[in-house]
Amino acid sequence: MNIANNSVATLIQTPKISIVMAVYNSACYLNDAISSILEQSVLEFELIAVNDGSTDESAEMLDRFAKQDPRIRVIHQVNQGVGAATNTGIKASLGEYIAIMDSDDIALPNRLEIQKNFLDAHLDIAGVGGQFLDIDTENRILGLDFQPTQPEIVSCCNHAFFSLHHPTTMVRRSAFEAVGLYLEDRHCLAPDYDVFTRMQAAGFRFANVPQVVLKWRLNPNGLTHGSAIAQTQSSHAIRQWGFAQLFHTNPDQARQTARHILMSFPEGTWFDEKLHRLLPEEDRAYLFNALKQNSNPALYFSTLEYLILDWFEGKLTNVASLVASLNANGLPWFAHQLAVRYGLADANDSLSQNTQHYPSASRDINVSVLVPFEKSDADLLARIENIRQCCPNAEIVVFPLTPDAEDCSIDNCSDVVFISSAEIKRAPWEAAFSAASGRFLAYLEPYFRFEPDTFIQAVNKLNEGASLLYTPSERYFMEALDKNSLPYPDPSPHPRWTSETLLGQNRIVLSGFCHRRELLASVIPLLSECGASFPLALALSFAHRHEMAVVAGRIQEYIPYGAIENRVILRFKENIIHWYFNAGLGTLPDTSTWETLSTTKANRIARRLDQVWRKGQFQVHWGNRFSILSFLCRKVTNPLLLPLFRELTLTHLQIANNEFKLQNRVSELILCTAYADFSRTFFRLKKLLNF
Repeated sequence: MNIANNSVATLIQTPKISIVMAVYNSACYLNDAISSILEQSVLEFELIAVNDGSTDESAEMLDRFAKQDPRIRVIHQVNQGVGAATNTGIKASLGEYIAIMDSDDIALPNRLEIQKNFLDAHLDIAGVGGQFLDIDTENRILGLDFQPTQPEIVSCCNHAFFSLHHPTTMVRRSAFEAVGLYLEDRHCLAPDYDVFTRMQAAGFRFANVPQVVLKWRLNPNGLTHGSAIAQTQSSHAIRQWGFAQLFHTNPDQARQTARHILMSFPEGTWFDEKLHRLLPEEDRAYLFNALKQNSNPALYFSTLEYLILDWFEGKLTNVASLVASLNANGLPWFAHQLAVRYGLADANDSLSQNTQHYPSASRDINVSVLVPFEKSDADLLARIENIRQCCPNAEIVVFPLTPDAEDCSIDNCSDVVFISSAEIKRAPWEAAFSAASGRFLAYLEPYFRFEPDTFIQAVNKLNEGASLLYTPSERYFMEALDKNSLPYPDPSPHPRWTSETLLGQNRIVLSGFCHRRELLASVIPLLSECGASFPLALALSFAHRHEMAVVAGRIQEYIPYGAIENRVILRFKENIIHWYFNAGLGTLPDTSTWETLSTTKANRIARRLDQVWRKGQFQVHWGNRFSILSFLCRKVTNPLLLPLFRELTLTHLQIANNEFKLQNRVSELILCTAYADFSRTFFRLKKLLNF
């Protein structure tokens, strides 16, 4: 081992912060990474850079930096892996606080100051991470990533995913030493997750600051991308081990942790999504087993919730039991749609049209903004003020979402129509629609804000004759604060949104809509059953059933992160609502049922799907297009007779041909190709003749 000439003796005093940077073939990013440390607002630190056997110019670059700044020390060693290299740096360091820094990332100028101040003020916290921006290889910002901040939630979430992002962390030396530093076994491809999990098992507590402290590079040559399957396998083994340790030392806390994870993330976390994609045989069975080992598992979830969780996990063997439970719990519409989805019932139109009639618009009121509020909604007054600033002449209709919501006192409320808890009964949205008097309706849900210019633009377009306008969301995160303690805007580049891309990427939110009140007549009346998921149903009803003009602007969306709350039934409802619209108002059944469908029934489903589409009651987008084409190609006799299939063939011939090849339906493949070629030729000739 060769240590560079720059000695710690050159430092005026022993620094409190030691930055440890493991370096392996990072020459193209190293200048940015080290420069970002040298530009920190805190000056008293040391940077220990461990060159782990690099074969590019990293070693020479590190030595040059060390000659220029006495705070930098370089250690060269043969390649031993990131765990061993980080341990080398920690052992050589002198600071009380160890800040981890990757050699291809960029620290924001106040990172060290923010985290040092936090640890100084919170002696019970062993380490602290932070929020971060994703960047690409060209330093372009891709988006904002965020982590929970409160120690209890960080601890709980660490049993579900990486709730501490390693290169954002600053950790007390004593915590590292208590668990013996990082594993140096190269078979462990998540040494960061491992060391934090072992620390947590030893009783150490962690937090994340709400500020963005780092730009994290999505490097295609890095470990996260280069060894995705093996790293995911390592990570899953680590989280299972960590939960087993918790269960061994404190079974009651382990069961509560399992409950919190399952109820907050019933569909799974981002890590579970990755796990299912890369290692489909792995799952969250260990969490369920912990609950079911208790003598009374009903303490944690109701029968309906357990059935829904099994359904999300793909382990519900009897869908009819969930259908029966939904009916027993007063959710017959959702029960029927689930039955249709799995071939236990036929789709029908009994609930597809709205018979509710609402009062006509007042001549004096142009725009009504509907403002729902939740129990103890501290965001309400800020939203009302936001509306007044963006549209001073708007009527503001304020209403509680539940009868037990607290009635709020609103000062200076001549422009506010307030609906009390006693008035809403079981249908708050119906009460709001009836109370609104404007020609046009808009919505402002909790944690949304209008932008003045964008809102005025939307209202002007409605006055000019438009029917339905949509403003995409620009996301803000309440857990990510800038230097002024304001929500940090998501700076990721936004594509040019269309109704198809918005639907395909599930980016539709009710607060983005502004429309003529007549469109309420087409709303599917799921009011009594949807509850908190009604805004989604209303938004998708608008987006699928009407031409939607996208406004060139943004609404602000604040997302409060970190609450541990029961979302099992809510997420189930949202899943069914998305399926209902994407499946042509609940027409196309789940792929798991296709093999059992008779030709007669498949043809009947296809005809209904075609009819619903031709009536303009649902849209085809890239999120549902493949499943629709696959069904028509695999199960339907003569799909070319259907206008829906012919339309899809013109734009997605290759998908159709691939499906026909898989089914060995050669004659239809030839007909489909011939039809597409003829149609394209015909349209070209028609265009030329018209010209």
